[in-house]
Amino acid sequence: MQNKTGLHQKLVDKYFKLDIRAKINTIYLVIFVLSLSFSYFLYNTLTVKVVENEISSNSMQTLHAIDKNVEFILEDVEHFSNLIFFDRTVQEALRSISSDNVDVDVQLVFNKYLSSMITSGNYISSVYLFDNYSNRYAMGKTLLKALSAKRIEDLPIYKKIAALEGGGMWFVNSGGILLGGTPENYISLARIVNDINTMDKLATLVVNVNESTIQTEFEDVGKKYNSQFFIIDSNGKYVVRPGSEDNPFEEELTPLLKQEQGYIIKKLGDNKVIVSFISSKYADWKIVGIIPIHELYKGINVMSYVIIAIVLINFILFSISALYISRLITQPLIRMQHYMKKAEQGNFITMPAEAERREDEIVQLKRVYNRMVVEIEKLIIKVKEEERIIRKNELNLIQAQISPHFLYNTLDAISALSLIGDSKNAYTLTQSLGSFYRTSLSSGKETITVAEEISCIKSYLAILDIRYNGKYQVTYDIADEILGYKILKLVLQPIVENAVHHGLRSKKGRGSLQIHGSKQGELLVFKVQDDGVGMTAERIKEVLSSRTTANKSGFGLYSAKQRLSIFYNISDPMEIRSGTGEGTVVTIRIPAVEEENHEG
Repeated sequence: MQNKTGLHQKLVDKYFKLDIRAKINTIYLVIFVLSLSFSYFLYNTLTVKVVENEISSNSMQTLHAIDKNVEFILEDVEHFSNLIFFDRTVQEALRSISSDNVDVDVQLVFNKYLSSMITSGNYISSVYLFDNYSNRYAMGKTLLKALSAKRIEDLPIYKKIAALEGGGMWFVNSGGILLGGTPENYISLARIVNDINTMDKLATLVVNVNESTIQTEFEDVGKKYNSQFFIIDSNGKYVVRPGSEDNPFEEELTPLLKQEQGYIIKKLGDNKVIVSFISSKYADWKIVGIIPIHELYKGINVMSYVIIAIVLINFILFSISALYISRLITQPLIRMQHYMKKAEQGNFITMPAEAERREDEIVQLKRVYNRMVVEIEKLIIKVKEEERIIRKNELNLIQAQISPHFLYNTLDAISALSLIGDSKNAYTLTQSLGSFYRTSLSSGKETITVAEEISCIKSYLAILDIRYNGKYQVTYDIADEILGYKILKLVLQPIVENAVHHGLRSKKGRGSLQIHGSKQGELLVFKVQDDGVGMTAERIKEVLSSRTTANKSGFGLYSAKQRLSIFYNISDPMEIRSGTGEGTVVTIRIPAVEEENHEG
């Protein structure tokens, strides 16, 4: 492997040391070989593609035509069954039956109608009518069969037929209603004959169609491509078998026919065939066609199109080679210009190392440029690092301004509660203060999880709730998916503090505070909403600008905004919507971070 890599490297190096004329000849030779290879590949690919498209189109069209023919046959059978169902004479005869003894007159009536049905319906091979006493009245073109049970109502299949309340259901070989097997399958329509006046059951009708009738339709269509067609059910059993059973197809093809319709190319025996299939609307049957691919190659002539494609491709490739030759000389200079323009925009990128294989003035110039870019990049990194240290110190200073003021007020409240003997609230206040500072200190880390931040806020609000004697009610709506994300610690505390001290404390009556948290795209979005006294648009501008000072309300909001801007390097992380007497909504949007990428 190393020898092959070394040889390749030597050939590449030798090529770059050739003169322009030798490079041109080499390029033309390579392009010519590639063009011929590509043309041959395209010819083969295109031929196969055309054949497959022809196969899929013809096979699906053929199956749909067969489906229409089968549908016509089965609908015709259903039509003839309707003549028995709605005929008044048949209805009267069925109503007159009162025992399991066959009445001769009734027999004659049924024989007349069943015989007419057999004669008129070319597709029908036999018809059976079983009254409520399981008497059989039947006519057929083949040997008639007996009922497979003493009473038709005792058969498992009867429940399915009865559930349709007069509707028809198709089965293979009568679904077990009739006794005895036959060399060939037959498909059966079974339905209940109801009294058209009372809808009570009068009889069960079974109409049979031999598979040879449908096979004839298949053979007429299949002659064109020497194809075979058949129908199988969901268990892979034949409903209508193929004309030739030299190859058993059911077990091999059933797992492939899970879709409603489609086609697959498969090798069966020595032949490559296309197996196309569509679902029948009757029962859980699929009509399947197997067409040999070699039959479909006949008559397909794509040679002229391939030749045209080859000529066009060769023309395009040689045109490209001519353009490449002209670019071969100017391209190095154009590349240098490209990288220099990037440097003007502050994007300092060195030029590719492979250009150093050349030994000319342009390569020397590139090397000088690369050294300059590297030095500039080092200076920029150094300046950014110094700036980051300065900004981090500023951040720590701003954060330190928050804690002493809050600690003083809380300790003062604990002292007051202790003096008046309210030990329970003093204990709660002490525990909440401890929890708050454990989270805020967090072993010196700058970031904590959203879950830890919300826990910290709950401790903080528990302190304020005692101090303000239940002045407000708090609700939390924090999405579970964001609880593990990292955020700058104490980012919500000054916003909540501002809502309570400057929004809710001055409100008459009890107020409400809502804290929401969710993920929107790549951002974490937090909203702190109160129904307090609100603020004016001018006051909002002051809060969001440097015009707010530490001894004025709103300083906590401004410091929070400044911390977010410095830490996440974003200019506008906070939005305030409010109005006098309308409450206030403070929204912050920060990048969603799952790991502590800001630590340091």
